[in-house]
Formats: sequence, C-alpha cells, structure tokens
Amino acid sequence: MTGTTTSPWIDRFLPVLDKEEIKRRALRSAVPLSALHELPTDSACRALTDAMQLVFHPTTQIVDILHQLVSRAYGHCLQLYPDIQSFTGNVYRQDSPLPQFASPACITGLAGVGKSCLASALERVLPSDGYVACPPESSKFPMRSLWRVDVQVRSSLKDMLAPLGGSEGSLGDQLKTARKRAYRDGVALLLADEFQFLTASASANTRITQTLLSMGYCGLPTVYVANHSLLHRLLRRPQEDRDRLLADLMILSPDTPESDDWSDTLAALIAVSPEIFRINPKTDAPQFHRYCAGIKRAAVGLLVEGYRIARSQTNDGRFTVNMEHIQSAYRSHLFFAHRIDIEIVTQQLILGRQVDNKRNDLWCPIGQPDRLHPKLTEEMRQRRDLRLTEEIQRAATSGQERKTNKPVNRTHHTGESSTVVKLPRRARPDAETLRTNAASLRDL
Repeated sequence: MTGTTTSPWIDRFLPVLDKEEIKRRALRSAVPLSALHELPTDSACRALTDAMQLVFHPTTQIVDILHQLVSRAYGHCLQLYPDIQSFTGNVYRQDSPLPQFASPACITGLAGVGKSCLASALERVLPSDGYVACPPESSKFPMRSLWRVDVQVRSSLKDMLAPLGGSEGSLGDQLKTARKRAYRDGVALLLADEFQFLTASASANTRITQTLLSMGYCGLPTVYVANHSLLHRLLRRPQEDRDRLLADLMILSPDTPESDDWSDTLAALIAVSPEIFRINPKTDAPQFHRYCAGIKRAAVGLLVEGYRIARSQTNDGRFTVNMEHIQSAYRSHLFFAHRIDIEIVTQQLILGRQVDNKRNDLWCPIGQPDRLHPKLTEEMRQRRDLRLTEEIQRAATSGQERKTNKPVNRTHHTGESSTVVKLPRRARPDAETLRTNAASLRDL
C-alpha cells in the first residue's frame, strides 16, 4: 500500500509496512575501534563488549517479528482512527473508544538471544512522535506510536502504569486515565520489557498475571518480552489466565549455523575490530556456532575472551584472534557459566526434550521451532557418540593398562634399547566396578 488516506494516524505507518525498510531502520552497524592495544587489557575488553552490544543485525526472523508488530499497530489505527472527523468525535467522549481488553502477545526466547535488542529496534522502526492539527480550532494533539514500559525489580503495578495513566487515584482510575490518554495520543502499541525481574518474589505468579492483565485492559495491542522461565510460571496459572496470556506467542530462536543470517551476524560483530579478528564469517560460522549455540550474548563473550587470550600471548601489541583462541575462550573459566548453558541447550537440541528440570530458563515449554539444521544435529550426535565410546574404553581398562598405554600416546621414539611390556590378564570386573561404569555412562 503506497497511497495516502485522510488519516495521519494511518499514513504514518505506510513507509514501514515494507520489510526492506524495516530492516534498514532496525540495522545498527559496527563503529570500528582503533588503538585498543594502547588501553589496559580490561579496559580494551570493556570497550569491545560495549561496541559489540551496540551492533544489531536484523535477521530474517527478527524482521518477520518486527513486521508483525508494525502490522498490528497499523491495524489498530485502521480500526480506531479512520479519519480526523472520527477522532474529534471520540477524543472528547467520557469513555475511551478503545476495546475493553486486548490479549497481550508474548515475545519469548533464550536469555541473550536478542529479545531486548529487538524491542529497542522496534522503537527505531516505528514512526517518530509528532503532532496532528484537528478542527475546529486546529487544536494540536500528540501522535505517538509506542508506549514502552521497562519493568524494574521493585516496580509495583501502579509504578508501571504511571507513565501511561499518571500516579494519582486507584488502579481503576489509572487504567481509565491511561485508556483516554492512549487514544488521545494516537498510541498504537504497548510494549513491556524485562518481565523476568518480577519473578523474584514468592507471589511472583500472581503479580505478573495482574500486571499483564491490567496492561491488556488499557485496550492497546500489547506485547510483553519474557524469558522461558516466565512461561513455565504462567503455565501454572488457571486456564482462563493461560488463555489470555499465552495464546499469542512469538519465539525468537538462535539462527542456524549454516544460515546467512548467522554468518552475517558474526560478520557484523567482528566488524568492530576487523584488523584483530581473523575469523571468516562464512567458513568459520558453523564451528563458532557450536561454541555459543547461536546465542548472541555468548558470541560476544567468546570474541572478547578470545581477544583477552590472544593479547596475553604477546607483549608488542601485534596479534590477531583466530578460531584457536575462540576454542580456548570456550574452555576458559571466564566462560564457564555460558559453557554450562550452551552444553544443556545443545543436548536438548539433539534429544528434543528438556534435560534439566531445574533450568526452565533454557527450555521453551510451548513447542520448539523446527529450525535446527539436520547436518548440525548429526554432527552433534557423532561427537556425543565419540565421547561415549572413549569413555567406555577408558572405563573398561585396568589401572595397569592405563599406565601401559601412556607411552603409546607420546611422540614416537626410536632408540637402541627397548622394553617389551607384557600385558596382564584382566580380571573379571566386580559389582562395584560395573556400578561405577554405569554411573559414568548415565552422566554422559
């Protein structure tokens, strides 16, 4: 749709209904850093982290989600703001013409996959705030596209609604004021981020539900951003709450290792310092993916820790970061927390089920998108089988055999003297040995 209407509330969305325009507005390219070696190591790592966190490459699924959100805002204005005459007739009504309730939609995904970055990109994509002049006296009314609420640890429901409806009066008064203000200001979308902050209290489930339902009663298309652990909590709510809060889900998944989206994301990150990071975004992307499971926050951590390791190996400031440093970064103690999560996520992708009931934040309870590349799945299975075989062989050898095998693994040496070692006959394993070996296999 390229024409215009008699409604400025509708016309403002016409340019951003195109996905290419959405991608252009959402993109945040890297600003290359220079002279990092002149900074202390910790300062340089901090600068790298900050610069990479500002980078945002809108992948195919991100653009699709942004397009859905823009379309919802556009549809809201088509229905509520058909022309200036309708607006002037409604804005002075005692009751807002907005719907009594709008079920919130949810954007969910693993922590660090880019949900909050997507929310920030939405602010860049949506039309800028402005004013519209309406008869009879050409009165100017604000025209805003988005209300964004960032949830804090100690936020009460009234605190969160204060930007929408003021802080005076009861919750009902706040909601009534918010509805009138939302229509007057032409707000087309309500976005609530960082809801995981509300999961710390004993009454978190009730508090979260009340907050989301109250936002739904504002009458706007509402979207809330949530980690998987929040979905697990909401699933324990009564059926009527689940129907309202979990009926509309958008799952943001890590990009697959062979995809252009993943290699382009990696290229965007290393563009922060291309003279240092000697990593090929095309050929190295699948291997890099195995160390971070496609989670962007973990990818930044790998690159920064790889930089730290490479820098520690030289004194003159002339060094580059390659995939060997990334592998070392993955095994480092500073990457320990990420590594635990990545191994669980990888195992779940292979098995297709949750493997740790205590880690609800790593498992989406409402379906899994079928986006994992079959080649990666097979590679993961082969690597797991190889580790399993090695563990079986190790567990089956006796202590004397392990000592005997050590020289075999060393560099071959030819000398005048040699000793023939007679391998002992292995005794039958006892019950305790069998139990120990079985426990090792279960751990794998």
